Amino acid sequence: MTYPKLNSEPSGLGSSNYWCVVPAAGTGRRFNAQGNGNAEGSVPKQYASVLGKPAADWTLQALLSFKPFNTVVVSIAKEDAWFHSLAAAKDPRLLVCEGGSDRWRSVLFGLEQLASRALPTDWVFVHDIARPCVTSADLVKLQAFCQAQEEQETEQVSGAVLGIPVSDSLKRVRSDLDADHQPMVTSSVDRSGLWQAYTPQVARFGDLLQALRTVALDQRRVNDEAEALELLGKSVVMIQGAPDNIKVTYPGDLNKVVSFFDDVELDGVSVDGAANKES
Repeated sequence: MTYPKLNSEPSGLGSSNYWCVVPAAGTGRRFNAQGNGNAEGSVPKQYASVLGKPAADWTLQALLSFKPFNTVVVSIAKEDAWFHSLAAAKDPRLLVCEGGSDRWRSVLFGLEQLASRALPTDWVFVHDIARPCVTSADLVKLQAFCQAQEEQETEQVSGAVLGIPVSDSLKRVRSDLDADHQPMVTSSVDRSGLWQAYTPQVARFGDLLQALRTVALDQRRVNDEAEALELLGKSVVMIQGAPDNIKVTYPGDLNKVVSFFDDVELDGVSVDGAANKES
């Protein structure tokens, strides 16, 4: 496969450009937005309603309110019938491309959309469309990491992952039991040094593009951007973020998202400016 070359010339946007890619092609198999098993009435989880508008709108408006982003690319499913009705879809800084069958492919396709515009040394943020509660405070933390890396004489780290240390007990269970049996605990797992990985994850544009192109060529499978960078031998750090950076996976998660935005209003912040909530 032949890939387009990365832009190697400085752009008029300066030496530290920030881009964002949002994989949004998932179907949310674990999620039934209607909660009634009606396949015709169900929608992907990113389009489930939260306080009167789709979760995806909350996510994209939060990202678009972060001024350093030059462009936000959203990778959607070919059969997506909902995206273009979003309010955020009308923003001129938004680009849309077709996503892939896996999350990492959707990210790669989004990066390819930017390959002729972005510099290898630019920074790209990758954020899940189903995380509508991302705060500007966490985005600023990641930007501060990027700026700190640029001040280093020799770059030591290629990327960073937003997350929190694991606080609950962890159990390993048998996965070979049928649906009629409760999972059987086989051992307890030491949580020392374990973190939950959230998004956004951020990396040098060139490093992440090379990493995901390598994953594609080697026909491998990765869970997130950090894992792709690790396979390339790059170093990644964890940055502690807000614990309420909720990912919508199950219907009950919508209640948590609503509670988050209720708290934003109690803090005296309009829900339309929820991304500005400090952690």
